Amino acid sequence: MTDRVVFLADWQVRAYLAGELSVLFVPMNPQPPRGWIIAINPDSYLPGDQAFMDPTHPIATYPTLYCNFAPGDTLLGKETYRKWVGDGGRWVVRYKADGVLNKDTWCSLDEGDYYLTPEDCEIDKEPESWASPVTMWPEVARIKLVVKAVVPVMLHKIPESDAIPAGAEFYESDWDIEFMRTPWRRLMQSFGARYGDKYPWDTAWVWRIEVA
Repeated sequence: MTDRVVFLADWQVRAYLAGELSVLFVPMNPQPPRGWIIAINPDSYLPGDQAFMDPTHPIATYPTLYCNFAPGDTLLGKETYRKWVGDGGRWVVRYKADGVLNKDTWCSLDEGDYYLTPEDCEIDKEPESWASPVTMWPEVARIKLVVKAVVPVMLHKIPESDAIPAGAEFYESDWDIEFMRTPWRRLMQSFGARYGDKYPWDTAWVWRIEVA
């Protein structure tokens, strides 16, 4: 099986740490043409499976739309963090989601490092800004998830029962009204906050990734 990377928001990290994260939703890229339908419906998809078809031309499929995740794959969860050089010459990492420090990271200054040199930073001084999960070294990522199943679903058809396993209760909503406080609506808000208008709520397709 394959090791892959997944970028996690702070609320997803908190859900994982609380033992509440068992489902991820990842946008399909590219999205299937509007009006196309699911061609096959197995228990789980594999990379390369032809997932969609044009209902007006049943023989035609859309083979370029496939999932990058497969059952058995390990997902390395990268999250928002800070890094700086500690007094002992080792990298220090703080994870934003819960503030935990990792003082025993993989690379010391005398081993060389192409991300940062001693001249670029002050020793033993924590920076004020947070770094994007995209820049996190795999060696300091603390979250590992194993893929159990992958299936396609339209964003607005995600069932209510998936909201809590997706960690939605840990998402802090900006809408302080009862109507917007349900886990399902928090999940929809989190998706909009992360991706904006790139994936419209009523037409976008996502991969539902069950993890353990």
